[in-house]
Amino acid sequence: MIPHKLKIRFIKQHVDSNIALQEKTISIMDDLHIVVQYMLCYG
Repeated sequence: MIPHKLKIRFIKQHVDSNIALQEKTISIMDDLHIVVQYMLCYG
């Protein structure tokens, strides 16, 4: 049986890491988008 507080903390950590991953993915997508735009303009 997992203590309630520990469970909440675990869920929060999981959510935080998911959000961080999404933000990282979005920034990578933004970088790719810029590269693609650059290639379309100057390629």
